[in-house]
Order: sequence, then C-alpha cells, then structure tokens
Amino acid sequence: MLKRVITKVKGVQNTYLKYRKTDIDPNGFLLEAGQGKNINGNMFAIARELCTNPAWKKFKVYWVVTEDTLQSAKDRFSFYSYNVEFVVRLSDEYAKLLATCKYLLTDNSFPPFFIKRNNQIYLNTWHGTPLKTLGKSDIKNAKSLANIQKNYLMADYALFPNLLTRNVFMKDYMLESLYRGNILMCDYPRNSVFLDLDFQEELRQKLGLMDKQLIAYMPTWRGSDRTADAIVQKKILEKYFEEIDKKLEDDQIFYVNLHFLVGNTMDYSKYKHIKPFPKEYETYDFLSICDILVTDYSSVFFDFAITKKKIILFTYDLNEYMEERGTYFSIEELPFPIVETVVKLINEINYPRDILMEQFLNEFCRYRDLFIPEKIVDLLVHGEKKNLILEKNEKQDLVLVYVGALKGDALNQYLLNEIDKVVDQYPDKKVIVCFRGAVNDKRIEFLSQLNEKVDYLALVKKYNFSLYQVVKARLSLSFTFFDKLFNRGLRKIINQERNRFFYSIKPGLVINMSGKAQYINLMLETFKCPKAAYILPKPFAGTMISTKIYKKMCADASKKYDQVIDLYDKDVKAYWNDKKETYYNASFQLANIVHRFHNTSNSMNVWAVAVMRNAYEFDLGKIHCQINEKNYPCHINKLFSLNQYVSIVTYKVEIPTSDIMEFEIQNKLKFVYQDENGYGFEKGCLYSALARRKGKNKQGPIKIFEKNNTSAYFRQSKNNILYLTVRKKNLTDKTIEQIKLDLAYYLSKIMPKKKIVLLYEKESSRYEESASVLYEKLIDDGYKDAYFILDKNYSHFHEIANKYRTNILYKGSFKHYLYFFMSKTFLGSEALVHAIDLRISNKHALNKINDKSLNYVFLQHGVMYMVSLDSESRSFFKPMKTEGKYRVVTSSVEEARHFIELGGYDPETIYVCGLPKFDRNTLNEDADKIVVMPTWRPWEYNEARYDFTQTKYYQMLVRIVDAIPEKFKDKLIVLPHPLFFDAIKDTEFELKQYLNVTDKYDEILKDTRILITDYSSIAYDAFYRGCNVIFYWEEKDECMANYGPTTKLMLNKENVYGDICMNPYQLSKAIDINYFHGQDEVYQKRYSKLVDFHDGKNTERLITLLRKDEII
Repeated sequence: MLKRVITKVKGVQNTYLKYRKTDIDPNGFLLEAGQGKNINGNMFAIARELCTNPAWKKFKVYWVVTEDTLQSAKDRFSFYSYNVEFVVRLSDEYAKLLATCKYLLTDNSFPPFFIKRNNQIYLNTWHGTPLKTLGKSDIKNAKSLANIQKNYLMADYALFPNLLTRNVFMKDYMLESLYRGNILMCDYPRNSVFLDLDFQEELRQKLGLMDKQLIAYMPTWRGSDRTADAIVQKKILEKYFEEIDKKLEDDQIFYVNLHFLVGNTMDYSKYKHIKPFPKEYETYDFLSICDILVTDYSSVFFDFAITKKKIILFTYDLNEYMEERGTYFSIEELPFPIVETVVKLINEINYPRDILMEQFLNEFCRYRDLFIPEKIVDLLVHGEKKNLILEKNEKQDLVLVYVGALKGDALNQYLLNEIDKVVDQYPDKKVIVCFRGAVNDKRIEFLSQLNEKVDYLALVKKYNFSLYQVVKARLSLSFTFFDKLFNRGLRKIINQERNRFFYSIKPGLVINMSGKAQYINLMLETFKCPKAAYILPKPFAGTMISTKIYKKMCADASKKYDQVIDLYDKDVKAYWNDKKETYYNASFQLANIVHRFHNTSNSMNVWAVAVMRNAYEFDLGKIHCQINEKNYPCHINKLFSLNQYVSIVTYKVEIPTSDIMEFEIQNKLKFVYQDENGYGFEKGCLYSALARRKGKNKQGPIKIFEKNNTSAYFRQSKNNILYLTVRKKNLTDKTIEQIKLDLAYYLSKIMPKKKIVLLYEKESSRYEESASVLYEKLIDDGYKDAYFILDKNYSHFHEIANKYRTNILYKGSFKHYLYFFMSKTFLGSEALVHAIDLRISNKHALNKINDKSLNYVFLQHGVMYMVSLDSESRSFFKPMKTEGKYRVVTSSVEEARHFIELGGYDPETIYVCGLPKFDRNTLNEDADKIVVMPTWRPWEYNEARYDFTQTKYYQMLVRIVDAIPEKFKDKLIVLPHPLFFDAIKDTEFELKQYLNVTDKYDEILKDTRILITDYSSIAYDAFYRGCNVIFYWEEKDECMANYGPTTKLMLNKENVYGDICMNPYQLSKAIDINYFHGQDEVYQKRYSKLVDFHDGKNTERLITLLRKDEII
C-alpha cells in the first residue's frame, strides 16, 4: 500500500503542493479552455475583456495550452494583438500558476490534484447548454464524474446561461444538495459578440463578404469521447459536401467548422462554395457575421439564437444518433426546421420562413447582454453584481455515507441494503453516498440500484500526500504511539485533503461503511459532526482482520466515532447464494516468501515457504490446488503462527507431466476449499509476498518436452499471481539463447544510438505478408536502417532478391537480439512479441515489449473484420498504451470503424490506406484449386498438441473434405493453421494427402478458384484476387461462445461476400455452383465496402503516412 501511494504522488502535483505554500498573486488570471485544447469560447471572451479594457491593465493573463495547441494559440493571440502569457497544462509552471493566481477560470475542470485556496476566486462557466445527457443521466460515459463534481464543489461561482443548464447540473451532478457557492445566472461571455453589431459590420467589410450569403456549418462531435469515429464522419461529410457544393449559388459560401480530428484532414480545395472557418479568428467572432447556422445536435444553436437569424438542423443520422445518446428533450420540440437530406437543406437555405423564436429566447437566452464579459470580471475583482443574478442552493441536512471502492458483488449488495436502512432511519435528511475510483461497470451496477432518494459523490482516486506525509499517515493508522506523535503535524495535510475531496460539504452526520482502514478514514474523522462507523461482517473483512492497521481501527472506533455499528458476527451467507464456492475468498491468502521450482522426468513441482492469512480455521487437509479443472494435493504444513490469523507454512504441488499436455496455455494455480455446506474459496497464490500486486516477469526453470515440442514453466503474472505456462517450445528456451539475450540487452545500453526500424511477420518465420512488401519498398527507396527479421531456415529464402538480403536479421542471431533491444520502431503484421520469440520468457525481452516509449505500427496479416474486437479472445488486439507512436493499418472506413467502436482505438491511431500485401495479389487465369482453410481455435491449442484427431477443428475438416464432390478431389488443398500443422507434421492421418505445407500462401491463392473457410481473414485476400469464397458456419454459435460471451461475428447475411453453408449437404451444392461461375456482383459490392482500395498503391499510401508521422 505504501509503495502504491508513493508512486501516485510523483509528478506535477508535488510542484503544486510546494507552491501552495507561497503567496497568491493578486493580479494573476489563469484561463483554461477545454483543458488547454481550445482557443475559443468563454475563456477567449474573458481574455479579450482583460486585454482590451484599460480598467484591467494591471492584471496578468495566463492562457493554458497543450503542447499541440501552443503554436495555434500564439498565432491566434498575436493576430488579435492580445498580450497573454502561455503555459502548458500539467507543466511545473502550470502547477505554480494554478497554486498562486488569484483568479481561476475554466469551462471544464482543473486537474484532480487542484485544491482552491481560501483567497483564490474560481469561476466555472462550463462550455455549452446541454441537449445531450450528462453525469447521472449518462453514467456509462461519465468517466470524469469525480473530478467534475470536485471542481464544482470548489467553485465560488458556477455560471449557468439558462434554467435548463442549471437544473441539469443540479440534478445530474447532484449539486443541489452539495454546492454551496454562488449560482451565477447570466449568458455565456462568448455570446456577447452576437450583440456587437459594429464589430460584425467591420469584420464583414474587412473580409470582403458584404455581398455574400454566409452559411455556417457546425456539426456536433459524434461519440461520447475520443473513441468516436473521425474517419467515418469525414467520409460521410465529404459525400454531403460534394452534393451541397453543386447546389449552392455563386453568392453563397458554406463555411465549415469541424472537430479538429475531422477538419484537419479535410481537403477543401476541391470545393467551389465550401470553405473552412478562417483559422485566424475566434470561432464565435466569425460565426457572428454569418447569415444562417446549419448544425445538428450541437449546443451552438442555443447561443446563435440570440442573433434571431435562421437556424437549420441538418440531422442526416437522427435515428442512429438518438439511439446512442440520450437527450433532455426531443429535438422535434425545437422551433428550427429539421432536414435529413441535402435537397431539403438547400431548400431551407434558399427559401425564407418565419420562425417563432420568442418562447425559445425567453427560455434559453433571457440573460443575453453585450457587456457580460465586463460584468463578470467586475464581479470577480470587485464583487460588483451590476444586474447579475446570484443565487444560492437551499441548505440541506446531509448524511454522508462512505462506502469505499465498491469492488465486490456481494459486498455491494450488502451495502445497498444498509444504505436503504439509513434512508429509512433519516427520512428528513439527504443521504449522500461517497465512493472512490473511476466509474466502471461494477460501480455503474451499484449506482443503478441505489435508492432513488440518494445522491452520490464520486471521489477522485489519487491522494496528494508527499512521501514524508505518506509515511506519517501509514504509521498513524498502524500504531497508537505514532498516531499521538504525528497528530498535530498530520492535521494540516489531512484537513487539506478533506477539503480537496469534500471541500464545502458540511454534513450533519458521517457514516463510514467501508470497514477498512484507509487514509480517507483520517479525513472522515475530522468532520465536526456526529460520526458512525461500521465494523463489517467477517466474510467481508476477510484477511484484513489480521493486520495491525485493522485492529487499531477497530480498537479506536469508539474513541473516534460517536457510534460503532458492530456487524462482525452477522450472518451474510445469503449474499453468496449463487457463488457459495467463493464465500471465503476474502478470508484466505497465500503469498510465497521463498519458492523452489523443480522439474523431474515425470512431474513439475513447486515447493514454497509462504505466508498464510486465514480469517477462519480452515482444515488444511481439505485445501487442494486446482489447475485447469484438475485437482492436486498441496500438502500445506503449518510451521508456526505469527498470530491468530497469520502463519508461516510450506506447501508442495506435484503436477504429472501426463496432465500438462492437456492444459491451456496460461493456467492459474488456484487453491480451493469447500466446507460441508459447500461454502469455500478459490484463490490464486501470490508469486511473491513482497511484490504485492505488481509482477516483474519472474519465472522458474523451463521444462522442455522434446517429443511434443512443448515447454512449460511456472511464472509470475503482471498481477503477481503464480501461473503455469504451457506452450510450443521456443528457440529462446535454450540456456545459451538466454545468455545471448542478456548480453545483447546490456550491450544495447552502451552502443551508439541508431535509428533502427525493424520489420517482421508471424513468429519472424515468414516473408510473404505486408511487412515484407513494405520492407522491400523501403529498401528500394534507400532506407539503410530498415531491417527484416527472418528465420534462416525459411524454406523460400532463395526466392528473396539479393539486394534485400543484406538487411535481413537471422532470427536467433546475436545481431537480431542486439537490434531488437536497440530499436525504437517496429513495423509488423503481428503483435510486437513476434519480433523476438512468441511467449518469450526472458525478462529483458518482456520489459522491452512493454516499453511505453516504442513506436509500433500494426500492419495486420489480414483484414480485421471477422471476430469482433470487443471479444474476450481479442485482448491482445487492445490499443497499446504508449508514449510512442502507435498506428494500425486498415483497409476501409468500415474496418477502421470496427477498431474505433469495438476495439476502443483512438481515431488518430488509424491509417486507412489498405494492406501492402494486397498490392501483389494476383490470380492465374488457369486457377482451378479448391482450398480449405478454417481459422484456428485457440481453446484447442494444447488438445491438438496431445491428440489433434480428437479436436473439433480436425473433425470439421474431415466433414468439409468428405462434402467435396469426388470430381473435384484432385483439385483439393487443405491449408491447416501453422499451430495445427506443428501438431500433426510428424503423424500419419486421413487428410494428409491433401495438405500443402511447402508452398507460400500467396502461390497457393494464385491458383485458387474456391476458398472454403469459416472466420479466417484469408477470405479477404482470396476474394481480392477474384476467387469465390464459401463460408462454412456449421459451428458458428459454439465458436463464438468459446471466443467469449461478448463476441460477435462481423460478417452476417447482409454483408457477407460469399455463400454461407451450415452443413456438408449445402457445402456440396455450393461448390458445384461456385466452381463454374465468377464472383456475384452483389458479393463484389459488399466486399468493396469492407476493402476500399484496389489500385495497387497501398504501400505508397502507407509510406506517405509513416513519413508524415515521422515514424520513418
């Protein structure tokens, strides 16, 4: 726990804490728009007021930027001749200004470590009247709930431009019962320009637009966060822009303002009447001179309505959008015309109509005022209201209930019941439930079941303690002596942290239901009101009862709380009715102090001395070790007890080698127990008692099964759990290879830096996919530091031209290992681990693979539009969290959308350029082969290695081959997955006569007339060439279930580009038809939506993108 907290306080918050002790600058204004990403809006209007009104000349204006927006901000403010200083968000200078500027203004939220000081004045304007739901009403997307609530609790002034916005924030951020600051009812500062007619006329003349009709188009940003699909939006808008451009008159200009992810890549030069907003001008400055606003669901229409000019809602995706996002009222209730086609849009632009807007203006724009920016600054500086409306929430008597991090299903249900009792007990008080941590699925489920009378407050996760303060707080929680010694010294920081978490909240009663000794307990204890503490039932407290920190908490409870509700002995078994086998999970823990892994010819063994924590007296003889549903004695022997609940024990687990071949690849060693009533535990063992929950890639000796070409070893997971890995034998499993890897690693640390680019394909054993095509193009273009990793035994090595061989690194060579450690850029058609050795066990190599600073471009080995990327089986395709440049190559907007929407990829990481290997795809005129290639089934990996004929994969292959008409059998080729072939290559079996494992896939596909597959991406490769594809989906439902419960097959009857067969009879008929006919036009059209490019220039497009991003 100590190490975790120390890690958290590193960084800019330490600088912030330091400067909180210095004097406040009475003339400093810190303005932050969109967390530094925006250079427009309310903050710009305030900056204009401060920079142009002589009354404020003594003030210093600091404008917050990011590294990406710094230059744009400099250009913008230079153009306007406004004198401001720029500060990069989350820099040390930013921390200093946030701690010392008297006036703090934002339209979003300051960072979680921010704590407003008493003499600072904080105004939060937010950034728009909400049409789309927020906060509690959109809890699944409320990732920033805790920090937004925290920021509003600290704000001296919360600005709301209308009652809708006020009511939304009061209800959905639950501020009505929490916020004690001033509610400022006035228009947004940015809207004052809409009332400045002199400015508008001057700007219009300056731009030479007096004789033009200006139409502004400002659509909303689709999506709830940055995973929204910028690529799709761009594609859709380009289609509409082309149509709009043709229909506009010469005196009309359609000015477009798009989200930067879309707008920055839009080519406006191809349009006659469509232009982007002039980048020099603040958005609303230019919008103010426009005659018509075209938007959709954006809050901009609330603002532009002040002008009383025409507003058109162009909602081409109305039904789809409304399914994804909730709104506070129906868009049909707005007084503006709604159109869904370009024809109707042009008609609305060209034909005037009277729109009754008075009711709308009275409801949403009643506070419009030309001088709002000046009045706001005057209010902040002098406290002068000047006709501004200031209100306060009615004070409520609060009961603050703290429930912890909400991590357990049974515990969460128990807490819900206890909260209901509190609500019933205090019917005249407002109950506020507080929890720590980001909003996740488990917490959403809890919040959705909360009593409707209850509000909740999400608390930011990180503490603002310095290292010294962490040590003192930890000791105070653990020992009475230190509690008394540090009481006075800790009081200040504890009060400071309480203010950061709860700020102005003054409850009438505090109830601590968490039942755990945490730093936050020190804060709860400082509230000056009655306090109650819960002692959790024993199954929830679990092994925590063995710790000094817990014992002290219980012993001190009656001293620090007015009431102690002791539920320690309460029977709560009902909360585990459906999961009795995990009832004692919190009550047992095994953590290795020392361990020894020993392999014999007949078994793999683990022996350890461990710390055993058990809240109950379990019969040690009934505890066994379970691996992959097989049970083994674990022989736990107690050496001695440290106290009632903690013992030092030994255990030994012996796993027969005959069982190992049947295991999955990754196997957790679970220690399992059940009592006579079926209540028990299933717990993993901590690999190291000292490592807590953070693993360091440690492992035991590797046992190699030469006969089965298999390796197995015990290892430490990322979460410090003991696992047994069983996989194919690797080259690097050999001792000599481990030594070479270690030497290469250390040598790479002292070698001169070299900009090496490494390319590779599957297991660094192929030269036939996109990486090799890209490599050859780079060599042709003169790249001398591009290298390709390849197994020297690659059977087609002789086909590689001599000029490309110079930069080939032989897999397993010392140069390969050295360059692997030296390289910062990897371009591969597989995951990064394939650049060294699949499931490698060397710790230096594993650390390199997980290096956050690497550049990695995933070229893909095929189009990724089969098994959905949200599948549990696709976890290795999750976006890399890296500080380097991470990119993924896709073949179409539709595939890119798959990565963004189901894979969670940032649109900026996606290249839509086509796969390089498709540039070389051809089909011979006399192609006549029928190729069968189902995709691999990872759940049968080790079963295939043990007896492949018993796998469903093999049995389905047999049925497919039997279904092929006899007249075509001489044309048949079976292409098994490489992992399958590894298991069968030395075995005689029925289908062996049809195998072709010598030719490259590319050569085989050149001669293919029909490809039969299930979910393999090779289908895209084959169809691209001109082959017919038959999809054999006999076991589709079973396969999707094995891939994981969230798995979907992206192809279906509506978009599939080949015949679907569900049984051998259908397959026989389909082969007869497809063999003698070319590709169906319907299938070709469907395919063209999934693969955009057919011009042979995929590699050129990719290299252009790589150069642009400075990856090569």
